[in-house]
Amino acid sequence: KINEKNGRDPSLMFLNGIYYLSYCSGNAVKTATSKDLANWTEPVEIYNGEVALYQCESPTLIRNNDKFYLFWCLWNEVLPGPWRTNLCLLFK
Repeated sequence: KINEKNGRDPSLMFLNGIYYLSYCSGNAVKTATSKDLANWTEPVEIYNGEVALYQCESPTLIRNNDKFYLFWCLWNEVLPGPWRTNLCLLFK
């Protein structure tokens, strides 16, 4: 069980026997891992918006050529735009 009061937009990836759960929490993206979908590691913040008013949306974690990539959107909670899609190389 992950105790995340403001978690939303979950995305699940399975790789080499490990589940990777990525989700939004305010202007941050967090990830936790599990081997059985019941017992989870403590979530780790893998991205935090550079502007407090930006809110993350729709995170997706993928692996390509031994590297993990995070795709996500940001939106401004006060103004109707601009929308932005982001890509970030996370870790090997």
